[in-house]
Amino acid sequence: HKAALEGKSDAIQTLIAAKADVNARDNQQRTPLHWTVMMEGTPHSADCLIKGGADVNLVDEEGMAPLHYAVGRRDSGFT
Repeated sequence: HKAALEGKSDAIQTLIAAKADVNARDNQQRTPLHWTVMMEGTPHSADCLIKGGADVNLVDEEGMAPLHYAVGRRDSGFT
């Protein structure tokens, strides 16, 4: 979650290679993909997660999928 939150694509790729669970959920039911599109992540870090098997349809406790948050960040290249 921290690597995704900070948009650290290299760390994300390393964790995926080490078989980290790309769909792991935190206490708000958010996945790393949620955090990368909500915070300081980049389209490249989101792409790494998706190619690594992240489920784009998982919703958090608010019923929001990563795409919902990406739309709110239109200025950052996600849409």
